[in-house]
This record gives sequence, structure tokens and C-alpha cells, in this order.
Amino acid sequence: MFVFSIAYGLCCGAYLSSTVSVSAAIAGLDRLGSVTGILYAGMAIGSTIGSPTSGAILDTIGHGTDYMGVIIWSGTVMLIGSVIQFGMKFATNRNPFAKV
Repeated sequence: MFVFSIAYGLCCGAYLSSTVSVSAAIAGLDRLGSVTGILYAGMAIGSTIGSPTSGAILDTIGHGTDYMGVIIWSGTVMLIGSVIQFGMKFATNRNPFAKV
């Protein structure tokens, strides 16, 4: 659990910090406020749904003690979000190492 927490914390920062820069590159600075608000509203929905879902997975699969199902769930959701964000960046600029 300790190793997962460290890995999750390291990866989550890159995921969250790239949201505004990718949004600015795609939507432009004139619409950045609106686009960022919509994106964070979507993130709020995910955050609201994520905790009860994780609790249900822990109770059903892990029987309250085994966190492997919750780890797989949260890792999968983060991976899907990262792939979507990378796809948005790649749609803007074909060079994956270019600045946004």
C-alpha cells in the first residue's frame, strides 16, 4: 500500500498539472476560463463518484481488507484519463515532446 501511495502521488501531479496547459493550447487563452471550468466540473463528478465506487469495490471484492481491486480501479481510471489527455495534446501538436 505504501509503494502504491507513493507511485500514485508522483503520477497524479503530472496528470492534474497538464490540464490547464493542454486546455490553453487547444481552446486558446480567450476561452481558457470557460474550458477550465467545464473540465474541473467533469473532474468533480469523477471525484464524487470515485470514492463510493472504491468503497463498494473494497467491500465486495476485498472484503474490507484487500485493496488490490481498488488499486486496479484507480490505476485504470487514471490511465484512461492520461490517454485522453495525451490524445488531446497529440491532436494539437504531433511532436509528443513539444511544449504545449
